[in-house]
Amino acid sequence: MSDYLKKKFEFNTIPFDADFDITKEFPLIIISYATKSNNGEGKEIMFAIAHVLNRFGFTSFNGYQVKAGQNWQKEWYGIMPQAKIAIIILSPEYFESEACRKECLELIMNNTIKLIPIQFGMPNMKGYFLGDDVEQIKAANILKQRILNVLPPPDQGSFKDNWEKNCQAMINRIKELLPDTVTCTLEAGQAEEQLCAGTDGDDGSGGGVISIINPQVVEQSANSILNPIEQLAKASDEDDLERCVRLGDWVEEYEKILKLVKAKEAAKEKKNFKLAKTLKAKIDAFPKTIEEFEKLQLEEAAEVARVKAEEEAAEVA
Repeated sequence: MSDYLKKKFEFNTIPFDADFDITKEFPLIIISYATKSNNGEGKEIMFAIAHVLNRFGFTSFNGYQVKAGQNWQKEWYGIMPQAKIAIIILSPEYFESEACRKECLELIMNNTIKLIPIQFGMPNMKGYFLGDDVEQIKAANILKQRILNVLPPPDQGSFKDNWEKNCQAMINRIKELLPDTVTCTLEAGQAEEQLCAGTDGDDGSGGGVISIINPQVVEQSANSILNPIEQLAKASDEDDLERCVRLGDWVEEYEKILKLVKAKEAAKEKKNFKLAKTLKAKIDAFPKTIEEFEKLQLEEAAEVARVKAEEEAAEVA
């Protein structure tokens, strides 16, 4: 796996606020988890998953992101119906939590939300595992019927046992469920529209920054990185593996450029043409194709090697 993907799949447990403007939009994904999971590591596991989603451009929401003073149930259940996907983080402790049982049943009964259950140790789902009164038995039966295709399968250990592989499988499953979703953290909205337009503005600030990049080429490059197992399996020599890494680097740099594009458009709207012109210059300097990017990388590597050789030669002398 390339260093680029390893960075994407890094197990980062640092909490962060909602990665979208909760007052103006809804997240793509909502997360259900039990804080007491895995000896009290539930929150850390949840944020590690959320970080991976964030790096691939998927906005997500969890109960821990509810602001102080807000009612978490009102926020979570108010947002839940608008999500496209629910990631249910199963653990032996999950169904022991009344709040988790309620969340899970609500998610299941909402037929518009796609479910992706992932397990960090399977909960007990045998017999009357929620209790033996009629309502508890009915709830248990619903859960047994709907909690399917758990990732990874229980006989393959827990999600964390093979973290990078299972993260890749989770991202792939999201892509399958939502094929039209952009998965490379590419900026959307006006910046992306400008990318496709490729026309210069009349104000001299350069609206047509997108003509420097072929979005289709970027998408192809992104796909080859976001599906590294197939890509690496075909690698016949070290050069192919190195190219996988360079593709990842290019996509990562492309993501940064799209943010500059968005900033430039905002500067134009505010009639700050000086800033827009400065940003355009930075954007124009970006390589137009992966081949140009590779060429620049190789030239930089050659220059570093040349300087190092000169320094070593000077030391010997």
